[in-house]
Amino acid sequence: MPRRPNIYVVNPTFYLDSNEDAHGNRKVMLSVVFGNKRVRMVTGVKLHPRHWNPAKHRVRSTHDNADDLNTVLSTIETTTRRIYTQATTSGASITPQALKKRLEDALTGRTDRGLFDYYAKFMQSREATHKHSSQKSHQSTLARLKKFTESKRQRIDFSDLDADFFTAFVNFLITNEGLTNNTIASHLRRLTTFLHWCEDTQNIDVPKAYRMKEKSFRIAPTTVEHIALSKEELQRLENMDLSSNERLRNVRDMFLLGCFTGLRYSDLSRLHPDNIHEGTFRIRTEKTKDLLSIPITPPAQRILNRQS
Repeated sequence: MPRRPNIYVVNPTFYLDSNEDAHGNRKVMLSVVFGNKRVRMVTGVKLHPRHWNPAKHRVRSTHDNADDLNTVLSTIETTTRRIYTQATTSGASITPQALKKRLEDALTGRTDRGLFDYYAKFMQSREATHKHSSQKSHQSTLARLKKFTESKRQRIDFSDLDADFFTAFVNFLITNEGLTNNTIASHLRRLTTFLHWCEDTQNIDVPKAYRMKEKSFRIAPTTVEHIALSKEELQRLENMDLSSNERLRNVRDMFLLGCFTGLRYSDLSRLHPDNIHEGTFRIRTEKTKDLLSIPITPPAQRILNRQS
């Protein structure tokens, strides 16, 4: 006869997270202890420590919404006991991971919404405030994540974003995608931005071990070899006869104008006669919004004369 597993009485309590936001507020966390196992997750309640009663695990009456917040906590406590009882009523045991998943489904309504759905929601929330180039970069990171999960043939949720996931994802970007350290670091920074958004605005409990501020998860930048053309090489390129190919001639002139002015392509492509004032280019850069005044040197003027 199979041995009957031990079924413990669940003991949900609340405590304040140790991390504070810019206003000194802390998240109220749920801690569920059964036997020698423990589950922790966010409750969605955030307040200043002066409004918290650690002995009673409740919000003090000094808070303007104390009654409403305590009602939320009591509901979470009751729901936790109910879910645990339902999961173990037949004599079965339950793992901390399974209990946490059931609690998240019941308390947040995120049953059908996964990590990728939240990433899409995150990008949508930034459409009005962030540049198209930034959105494209996040789209690239999301695409890499999806390729990674396809290679693993398994669904990835927030609870999977631990040290093992980090190591496997970096190895995938190096081995399968052939990316450099600098590019990998950019993907990880964007992923971290997304995860902080999930914590701060969606009350999602993301494993702390994956935060980029942890020294063990930093990616060393790759030393890049800078290559510069000599004055003679630029002159040979300028003198090259491309009269039979207008497209190549325009590309060559755009490249040389960038060399002679130091402007990025995003700014070069926006140059207009209105940007020329008394022998200088005056333009507000797209990336940094700096207002630049760049002298038009003789080589740059030759290119402008050809394009006019």
